[in-house]
Amino acid sequence: NEFFDGLQANYRHAFVDMIATFQNITSTLAAIATKMDQMDNNITALSMELKDLNSRLIKNSRNFEKAELYEDKHFYGKEFDIDNMDGRNCFNADYRHRIVGGYNFINKASSIKLNGNCVRLYDRRGCTGKTLELSPGSREDCQKDLDNCNWNNITASRWFVGLLFTKVWAGLPWGCL
Repeated sequence: NEFFDGLQANYRHAFVDMIATFQNITSTLAAIATKMDQMDNNITALSMELKDLNSRLIKNSRNFEKAELYEDKHFYGKEFDIDNMDGRNCFNADYRHRIVGGYNFINKASSIKLNGNCVRLYDRRGCTGKTLELSPGSREDCQKDLDNCNWNNITASRWFVGLLFTKVWAGLPWGCL
C-alpha cells in the first residue's frame, strides 16, 4: 500500500509539473500567435501601400519622365523638351529637326532640367558612347552648366534611367537605379 501511495504521489507531482509546463507552452504559443497576427497585419498594410504606390507609379510614369535641354547654361536659349509619351527611352538630339524641322540640338546642349528624373546623356546618337548620368540632388552644378562636368556641347542623345522612386522609398540616397 505504501508503495502505491508513494507511486501515486510521484505521478501526481509529475502530472502537476506536466500541466504547468503545458500551460507555459500554451501561453508562449498564444504570444507567438499574437505576434504573427501583428506581423501579418503589418505585411498586409505594407502590401496595400506597395500596390497603391505601384498603381500611382504606373499611372503617372508616362507623364513623370520629362526633361528639358537648353542651348545655353543656366537654362537659357533654345529649349529641347523630351518625354517618353510614346514609350521610347532613347532620344537623339536631332530628333525634332529630322522629324518636323526646326532646330538641330545635336552637340549644342549646355544645361538640363531633370524635372525629378534620372537622365543619362550620351556623346553619340542612339544612346551610345561616353555617358554622363544625372539625378535630382546630384551634380546640380552640372545641370546648370554642363561644362562643369566637361560635357558642354557634347550631348547627342539621352536616356531616362531607372526608377528614382524606388531608391527614395527604400531610404537610399537620391540616384538612379
